[in-house]
Amino acid sequence: MKKKLNIEVDISEKKYFTSKYNENTLAPELKDYLLNEIIGYDINTKINININAKFKLTDEEKEHYKKIIIKEFKESNDELEYEIELGNIKKLTLLLIGISFVIASYFFGHAIGEILEEILMVFGWVALWEVAYAIFFTDASRRRKIKRNNQIIKSNIKYIDK
Repeated sequence: MKKKLNIEVDISEKKYFTSKYNENTLAPELKDYLLNEIIGYDINTKINININAKFKLTDEEKEHYKKIIIKEFKESNDELEYEIELGNIKKLTLLLIGISFVIASYFFGHAIGEILEEILMVFGWVALWEVAYAIFFTDASRRRKIKRNNQIIKSNIKYIDK
């Protein structure tokens, strides 16, 4: 059975739901708070977000704020997916450059001199290492952020009425 995490959100005024610059954007502090609350929990943990508003909310407002929360985290995922796509293009380019330098060093080393041969070899391996680093660390970090955002997107958002 998967664990459940209950995140308690106390909102004293409507202005703390949304950005001070746009009524249809989640407040950055609230977004950071939600992400901070799930740190340390398994990615597969189900989340309940319990919003305790210290003021009266209509059903339309409740639904509106719920949509804003979900929209914000979906937009973050879209941005991360875009970064992954750009990263894949950069990795492919670096891979080709790295392989080209290593091959050039091997085949043309005798013609260009020992120092230039070694420089090409080092540049080639550095480019290949950058590709490996991006695959093992950068991509893994982005995928983890997407999974964290999905936890909140799929969460059960409830309002506690008093």
